[in-house]
Parts: sequence; structure tokens; C-alpha cells
Amino acid sequence: MRARKILALAGCAALLTIPLAAGTAAAEDVPSAASASAQPGEQAGAAEVRALLASGTFCVAYTRDDEPFRLIAQDGKRLLQTGREGGKKANAIQYKALYMDGNYYQFDSDNGKLYARILPERALTSPVLNPEENWQDVPDDLALPEELRIFFADEMFAQRAPSLTAPVYEGSTDVTVADKTYRGDLYRSAIRTQAGTDAGFLRYTAAYSGGKLALVQKHLVKGDQATLLETVRIESLSNQIPVDVFTPKTAVPVYKAGMGGMNDLLGAPESVGTIGGGKADAK
Repeated sequence: MRARKILALAGCAALLTIPLAAGTAAAEDVPSAASASAQPGEQAGAAEVRALLASGTFCVAYTRDDEPFRLIAQDGKRLLQTGREGGKKANAIQYKALYMDGNYYQFDSDNGKLYARILPERALTSPVLNPEENWQDVPDDLALPEELRIFFADEMFAQRAPSLTAPVYEGSTDVTVADKTYRGDLYRSAIRTQAGTDAGFLRYTAAYSGGKLALVQKHLVKGDQATLLETVRIESLSNQIPVDVFTPKTAVPVYKAGMGGMNDLLGAPESVGTIGGGKADAK
């Protein structure tokens, strides 16, 4: 869930009470979770996750609201897919967003036929971009899920909201989710007002099963009340990158992003070639 939507979600989420960790430290009193390989008491698996994400080569399959995603990074490229490998047609892997060779791609379908739009990174802030194409959301789509940024705060495709401090490790405890008990590490990100006062904080609970990261929950905490905002379940996390994953197996038509030109007015985007099919031809 994007950071800019946190407070909006908090206003409509149901409140529940959870115990706060004893001896909780202020965000500025504790080293950032990403500033060291491990904190005293932190799960050993946290260091492994942190090192993997920092390496820039990873494949993480996760679900949010039961919807499956797969985020892949390698050699500066980044790819977001939905669905699962080997899933039936409705749940099969689908390309959603890609960054490669200095260009952003976003994928969509027309009558079931996949196509892509391409935008050079340098044009991402252009004022003439077609707002209906939502290019400003693409880097966020390609970013690590916010819940995983507790391990890698230097995510290049996302920016933390100015009102939030970097998450810091604050202790460990047993946590129960859906009747299953995990050992969990707790991380805290303070929410600051424009006046610099404390408006509460976000708590991230990284839960482990068999030493492996299983899920991360995010709560908004005000006083002794906590609102559950998100639960991200980790299905797999490794440095094993699927072969040729950054180019679709079949050729996908690629069109220029809408920049207010005549093609946009005519509803006929300009074709720039294809991507995939054994060779990436889009320029």
C-alpha cells in the first residue's frame, strides 16, 4: 500500500486494541532497521532478507488482500507481475509494470490482447503526460512493498512520506495471525505533523516461520489503540531470477505514452515496435 494513502486508510479502518511493547524507544533513539545487518534480539532471518534486498537481485512473491504479486529485480531492472507461475488462466502470471534501459513500461490489455506503453524515465515528470495513464504511479508499483522497506529503506523506486521517519527496530514478541503463532520483530515509524509534533506511529510486525519471513503486518498506533492497515504474506523470497523474465515470451505491441499530441486526440497512440517474443524491439 502506498505511503501517501496511509492516513486515508487509517480514517476508515476499524480500531482494535493490541498491547504495545514495553520500553518502546523513540524513533530517533534507535538505529534504522536498514543501517546494520542485525540488531540485538532481531531474528536472524532479518539479516538475510536485508542482505538479499540490498544486493539488487531478488524475486519476491507475495500476496496482499489475497491477490498474488511477483516483484523481480536484476541489473538495475525491475518488473512487477500479478498472478502465480503455473496458475490457471484467470490467475496466471501477467505483466503489469517494468523498468528497463532507462524506460518505464506499463502493460494493459484490449479485448484480452496484451499491449504496453513506454515512457523514458526523464519524461516521468512532464506536465503534458496524459493523466489518465497514471505514470506517476508506475515507480511506486515497481517499488518494494512498503512493508518490506523496513529491511531496505533506500528503495530507489519509492519515496517515504515526509511526515514519516525511517522504521527502526524496537523489539521482538510472539504474534498470532489467523490462529497461527509466529515469532515477530517489531519496527516503528513515527508520524510527524508540520509543527514537528508526534501524531502517532506506524508499527510493522515482521513474522517468521521456521526462520523464514512469512508475513508483515502494518498498524497505525495512536495512544493504546492500533488500526490494522495491511497484511502482506511472503510466499517466496530468493535471488533466483526466472530466465528471460524481463521480456514476455510472446511479442507485445508497444506504444508511446500519451504526451498531448495529435495521436492522443485521435485516440491512436503511436506504435514504437514490440517487446518480447525472443527479442526486445521497442525503442
